[in-house]
Amino acid sequence: EASGARPYLVDAGWQMFRDQPLVGVGIGGYQSAFVDDYYYFKDPNIKANVTLSHTSAVTVIAEMGVLGALAALFLLYRWARLGWRRGRGW
Repeated sequence: EASGARPYLVDAGWQMFRDQPLVGVGIGGYQSAFVDDYYYFKDPNIKANVTLSHTSAVTVIAEMGVLGALAALFLLYRWARLGWRRGRGW
């Protein structure tokens, strides 16, 4: 049953991002924000009580906003660059 919960969790995450685009709802704040303020996104037909986001990209933007997304992309870029340089033998 939990696998059917993802669409409403993603929708709630996008709404969190739209409401707080710059800094998000806070690191680790997705679940509490969902339960307190965004529970109306929950599909009443799904019996599983899933309140944690299962999509990393949505979680990052919902919790940390644009600034967190830019930081995550920067780290991804640096790791990819390091991997590329290591693969070429420097």
